[in-house]
Amino acid sequence: MNVDSLTAAEVMNRNVKTLSRSSKLKELMRFLMENHISGVPVVDEQSKFVGVVSTTDVLRRITLQIALKEEFASTDLAEVIDKTIESIISRPLFNFKETDRIKDIAKVMMEKGIHRVFIVDGGNNLKGVISAMDFVKLVGKS
Repeated sequence: MNVDSLTAAEVMNRNVKTLSRSSKLKELMRFLMENHISGVPVVDEQSKFVGVVSTTDVLRRITLQIALKEEFASTDLAEVIDKTIESIISRPLFNFKETDRIKDIAKVMMEKGIHRVFIVDGGNNLKGVISAMDFVKLVGKS
């Protein structure tokens, strides 16, 4: 297997689970736990990729909400997790195309400390995801 010639399309996971940006924070937390994942791509009403939400984003949101309150006891966690995820979506700095070389994608991931990248088409439709674990699997197969 020649890694230099492999493209994103040959390595990416096409079975990508997504959430809508109108999903509630509590729905996101349940979704992440049930699927044993740490982040999920978010799509808009036209199913266009708009960003990603991770467990880190959830923790930041809850921590910030608590910090803004005068006392922890006055923070209504139920109120916090009933908000939509739209305000905590991270816009990815790097998206790739199916034709991009794995070698180039791996270089960006290493240089920027990115754990997952998203593969989109010209219309910003989500086509797949490549995670750091996909590279581990690739090396394990060779």
